[in-house]
Parts: sequence; C-alpha cells; structure tokens
Amino acid sequence: MNFLPSFLVLVCGVLCCNGAFSGLNFKGVPASFFQGEGPFVDTFITIKNGSLKGKVGSTIGNYKMYSFLSIPYAKAPIGNLRFKAPEPFEDAWGNQTRDATALPPSCPQFSPAISASNEDCLFLNVYSTKDPAVDAPSDLPVMVFIHGGGFTGGESTYYSGAKLLVNGGVVVILHYRLGALGFLSTNDEVSPGNYGLKDMVQALRWVQENVASFGGNPKNVTVFGESAGGAASIFMLVSPLAKGLFNKVIAQSGSALSEWALDRKPFEASQHLADLVGCPNRTSTEIVTCLRTVPWETLVEVAKKKEDDAYAKLDLGLGFVTPTIEPKLPGAFITEDPLTLLNEGEIADVPVILGATLHEGSYVLGLLYRAYLGPDGRVNDTQWMRNDLIPSLLSVFGVSELSGAGAISETTALAYMPGSTRENFTEIMPNLVDMMGVFFMKASTLKTADILSRRLSSVYLYSVEEFSKNTMWVWLFRGEDSPPINPGITHADDLMYIFPMPVIPSPTDTAFSKIMSGMWSNFAFTGNPTPSPSEQYPTWPKYTVKDQQYMRLNITSRVDVSYHSSWTPRGFVAH
Repeated sequence: MNFLPSFLVLVCGVLCCNGAFSGLNFKGVPASFFQGEGPFVDTFITIKNGSLKGKVGSTIGNYKMYSFLSIPYAKAPIGNLRFKAPEPFEDAWGNQTRDATALPPSCPQFSPAISASNEDCLFLNVYSTKDPAVDAPSDLPVMVFIHGGGFTGGESTYYSGAKLLVNGGVVVILHYRLGALGFLSTNDEVSPGNYGLKDMVQALRWVQENVASFGGNPKNVTVFGESAGGAASIFMLVSPLAKGLFNKVIAQSGSALSEWALDRKPFEASQHLADLVGCPNRTSTEIVTCLRTVPWETLVEVAKKKEDDAYAKLDLGLGFVTPTIEPKLPGAFITEDPLTLLNEGEIADVPVILGATLHEGSYVLGLLYRAYLGPDGRVNDTQWMRNDLIPSLLSVFGVSELSGAGAISETTALAYMPGSTRENFTEIMPNLVDMMGVFFMKASTLKTADILSRRLSSVYLYSVEEFSKNTMWVWLFRGEDSPPINPGITHADDLMYIFPMPVIPSPTDTAFSKIMSGMWSNFAFTGNPTPSPSEQYPTWPKYTVKDQQYMRLNITSRVDVSYHSSWTPRGFVAH
C-alpha cells in the first residue's frame, strides 16, 4: 500500500478538507441552541445601509444580548465575482427594514452536518450587550471570530456571544468562502487566490465602519479563531491588507506556520480541478473562465471525491483548499512565506494569545485508527509505526533523507515509542496521541510563539488541560464506530468553554467556562488576560524564549515552564 499519499488524504482531508470543525456533526441540534436564551423580542438598529430588525435574548449569565444576523458585508461572490477579491456591500435598502433575525446560509462545503448552503454567503452576525434603542454611544471591546474547518468547512450557526458577553462587549461571527471557491489559485493575475482570507479582511473593514452603531469600539478589535481560524488569525498579523484593522489576536489550535495551512503548488491543483469537471486546463484564463460556469455543487462534490489520485500530486495532499503565497500584485494578501514574514516582515505590535489543547493528536490518531490501523491490522504493529508512519510524517513536514530524516526518525521513535518490541496499542496510545499533536499543531504553535515573543511586546502561551466528560470527541465521531482511543482533552474541546455547545455541563465545566471566557474577555478589554489577578485568575506572565512561561488552563490554572515538555508521553493524563 502506498501509505504516504493515502495518509495525507486522511489527515488533511479532515484538518484541511472536511475540516476539523466541520467534523463536529451537530446535525439535528436546533440552531437556536447555539444562539443564546429566549424568550426573544424584536429590536432595531440603523447602520449606513438602512434599518435592521434584530432580536433580544439572554447570555448564559442572563444578561441581555442583542443579536443581528445575516448582515451582508460584501457583494455576492457569484458570476464574474467568483474567484475574485470581495467587493464591499454598499447597497442601501432604503425605507425597508431588513430582517436580521435568521441565520445566514453557510458557504458551500461538503459536510453531513450542513443542510443550507449558498454561494451568496458573505454575511456576518453581530451580538452586543448594548441596547441600540436607548443606550448612549459606548466603546465596548469587539471580538471578531473566525471559525475553523480547515478552510473548507464550518459556519456561524455554531457560535454566538452568549458566553463571551457576560462582561459586556460585541462579538462578530463571520462567514468566508471555503474550499475551491475561497482559495483556488492559478498563481498569477488571473486568479491569485486567498479569497477566503480577503473575505475576512473585508469583514474587518465592515467592522471599522459599522461596529460603533452596535456599541463597539473600532479601535479595540480582537481577531480570534480556532483551528483554521487560529491559522487565519496569525495570517492577519503578516498581511498588509489587514494592517490597522485589529488590535489584538487570539489563535486557538492553529498557526500560519502549520504545514497544513499553506498550499505550495496551487496551479497544479487548479489544473487538476479543471480536468475533473471537464474544463480545459492549459492556461489560467481558460481554467478560470470555465470554472466560473460550473455549479458550485459540482465543485464541492468533485473536491470531495478526488481522493488519492489528486492528493498524491500535491504537497500534503491538500489541493485548492488552503491559503497560498500570491504573486507580487496589487491587492495581494501575502507574497512571501509566512515564516519569512513573521521573522522579517512588517507585523503589527499587538498583544497575542496562542496555544492548543493538551491532547490535540487524539483526533488525528482516531482518524488514522479508523482508516488504517484497524482495517489493515496495524493496531499493534509498532514496527510499522516506526519504519513507515514516522518517516511518512517527517516527509510531510519536509524532512528528507538528505536533511537527516533517518536520524530524526530514529530520535522521534525513541521519544514516542521506547521499547520497539512492544506490541500493545493500549500501551503505546498515549505516545501516539502526543506525537500526532506535535506534528500537526503544537510544534508550529511553539515556533510561532518563539518568533512573536522576539518581535512583539505581549505574547501569552497556553495549554488547555481541563478534562470534561463532555468532550467534543463524541461529536467528532458521531454516527460512526468510535475508535478505542482515550481522547483526553482533544481538538476543539476548548470551544465549549467560550461558546454554547450541545452538552449538559457539569459544575466543573461551568466553573472553567467562566474562567476561560473571562480571560478571553479580559484580554479583549485590556490586552491582558489577567489584569486583576486572583485565585481563579492567577497572573499570566508573558511568554519569552528565555523564561518559556505558559499557562496551564484548567479549574486551578497555574503557570509552568517549557511548553514542549507536554509533548512527551508523560504529558498525557489518562481519565
């Protein structure tokens, strides 16, 4: 079996294709569950385009929350606007009042959890604690959330301000184009790519122009996101297009330095997509001209079905779904490698929080188990893991034989698989969880923190270590045979502490939710997650390469040193 391409299809098909968040299957859960507590009554506000009718509900802490949904921030990216940078929505609706009480359709994607998609999807939702009808103008902090989903999945339905607004503020949740529609690139002026990222920039411009009407301060904007949204948040730091549009960043479980966050062969991917749908693929112009005529449903289906044949030809097997380095043209989002830009480019000196969950790798291991370890009888084959799996992972991250892959592979095996003759999956499982987490999330997070701490004034690093029986693992593998893996504190578990999720929280869940959402809110207000230290909010020191201090976030949060020590098997805590 040609393991490497198939493995890349598997891992990147979830982290970067189906998306880590689109893997959370909430189908059947009423959308209202995520949108605060009723009963709801109407409320009205006026922005530059006209009047909006929203609704008043409650936050989790029973404070009033004013919601305005499905507000257009860019023109519909259809027809000749497909594969182009977004154009601002400037139409007025005159004397009409626009209904802003229903959630918008998701952007096109392949996900069993998504039922209502439309290419006309560039909308955002605004949640505020300010009553637009009676409150005087205010300067509440603004938090703009970028959802995860590997740049090809996710939507706004799953998020609201119901937890984050207990201290007051404004939360904005945006949609952006996904997959081929959001990131197709011919690596030239015909289709330079990164449209999904440019959508985010346009949404931030909308915030600058309109958020004051909702009580928000356009000079106090925090961009935050999870997984692909975390990577996008770091991308915003290095893009000239986003300069001056935000004042703080929180990157949860994702970085622009993650190998899965960048497509390095975009033109090959565009050619392959064109071929799959029957379009000519010799020149950029004929590719894009033809693809603009293909129904979006077809593009989504083809992207899902291309499988090993398409992925095997591309770095990481991603293909027309992720950000890319653009040619040096006007309006480019980035024109150099994110690593170069972080090290040498012009970046905004804004406070940054970044980190990951303790057991990020359990989700990747679960996918590996379901697709290969179980069906191929590799569950207890540690020899195969040493000789095939680890070298394949190193190849993914650019470590070749010429650069010492053999020695690095052996060192990795010794660190995560001591005792090569052990043939017991249960025994080796914690090690594999840690190894997968390092490769796909933690190493890039730490590298980003190291670089930023040398260049920025305030960088805070964390590890989420609060275990809950309400783990998102249940929703990640919903409707399937759950792999026999202890998920620990897995990818996306942190989301339930800052957003409503379809779980019945334990008292400890509720207590930690107040702590984490409180720290995020503090950061939005002040740029410091613990401006007034207490037993619940111990002083969170800034991260530096010299001191290496980071916060271990749980019900009894504490400061520790040497983040990479949690990469080893001793960092795994069984529950």
